[in-house]
Amino acid sequence: MGCLTGGAASRRPNAFRWPRWNGCWNYGDEAEDLIRQNLLERPYQEFFEKNPSLLDPLASTVVPRQALADLWKTDFVIKRFDEQYLFVELEKPRDVLFTDYPQPSPALAHALGQVLSWFAWVDDNVDYAQKHGFPQIHKPRGLIVIGRDASLSNEQRRMLRTINDLVDHRIQIQTFDEVVRNARNVVRNLTSR
Repeated sequence: MGCLTGGAASRRPNAFRWPRWNGCWNYGDEAEDLIRQNLLERPYQEFFEKNPSLLDPLASTVVPRQALADLWKTDFVIKRFDEQYLFVELEKPRDVLFTDYPQPSPALAHALGQVLSWFAWVDDNVDYAQKHGFPQIHKPRGLIVIGRDASLSNEQRRMLRTINDLVDHRIQIQTFDEVVRNARNVVRNLTSR
């Protein structure tokens, strides 16, 4: 799953040594190259399904295009090492987050509606969900990845911060650029010691 290549034993007995993160920068470069392209949603989905730790460093497993009964279908779901579930909704890098006013764009409103619908379905069907693909699920979180940083005005950046503050702990909205930047910061933090 991505760029973690495994650790080497330390010369000191019982000492933990961080695994090497060789190639992590390459995944960041590959992600940046991909988001510069004007593609449909599918190539981005396939890339992040193969590299979910770029979206969440605690990613354990990925369930692609999970059906929630006959009502909904997720882009994919990440099960984290802490047994939490993260429902991922990917839009396209070319999608705008806000109107000039700034209010959520139709693409962002759609993405929020999708994630909220998935949450409502899980809340209403938690027993079914736990028996059909989501053991121990309870209050999943959502991640919406949409648009690029460069397209945001200062007012739109402020609105994004405001929305993320309001829905904190359940839904996080990030641009594609922010995903790559955050992944690189995690690697930098882990390898700088």
